[in-house]
Amino acid sequence: MAAEGALAIRDALVQASARLAPQGVGLLVVEPLDEPSIRTGWPRPVVPCLGAPAGFLRLDPPALATYAERAAALLARPCGGVTPFALLGPREPRYLTQLDALAQGMRAPTPAGLMPLLWTAERLRKPALLNALRQGAACALYAGHGQREGWLAYGGLSVNDLHNERPWKPDESTAFLASLACRCGAPDGFADVAVAQGLAGAVLAPMHDPLHADNRRLAEALTHALSEGPAALGVLIRRLAAEPLPMNGYVLIGDPGLAPRPSVRGPVDCARVAALAPDALVAAG
Repeated sequence: MAAEGALAIRDALVQASARLAPQGVGLLVVEPLDEPSIRTGWPRPVVPCLGAPAGFLRLDPPALATYAERAAALLARPCGGVTPFALLGPREPRYLTQLDALAQGMRAPTPAGLMPLLWTAERLRKPALLNALRQGAACALYAGHGQREGWLAYGGLSVNDLHNERPWKPDESTAFLASLACRCGAPDGFADVAVAQGLAGAVLAPMHDPLHADNRRLAEALTHALSEGPAALGVLIRRLAAEPLPMNGYVLIGDPGLAPRPSVRGPVDCARVAALAPDALVAAG
């Protein structure tokens, strides 16, 4: 794609987002696989300029059709009830402290009925985590080390691991995943594969290497925004954008019209995940 063409597409999308913004509608930008990604061109990728929230997809036509079917199933998930929210990360003390504090905050009564699930690496090994991520949770947040290809916690959870798994069924998918602590939002990175394989309906991820302090603030703001009640991801992004947060460089992979809802059996199945941390497991490192 010539530079002029990319700029023209970007300008057209900005104009479209400006028209749609008052209606509260998000944009889903489907990028061709054989062209450079335009997501790196947004000055503020999650909320392009002052317009509507935007999500991105890079899928071939068959995969795009599969995503559309999966998204329709996620949109059909029932509203109300509890909202299972998985907290993921390494066994490093600073992350465990951060995630435990988030879990404590979620236990207070909120309109969304958040149900915190501590699925950190000292509690679950990778096979158990992959199984846990098939229980139809509403949300998941990963705070930890990683790179474009995936997370370093859990012995490394990479795009290869996701490709080696059978695709997630719609009732197994996590509706929304925030993978904040690694640049897996880069084109064709971990976030793209997680959405393509069905692990998540949509993923919020950085395209750069963010600061730990910035991710802490964003994680706190995200849980607060979710606690305000059920809403589409585009609305949640607007709530985040209203805060003084370092959002530059973050991108949403997937449809901003999706909502973070669990599957019908999600609350029950997520609660059954054995994620206790026996002393022997912790000591084994």
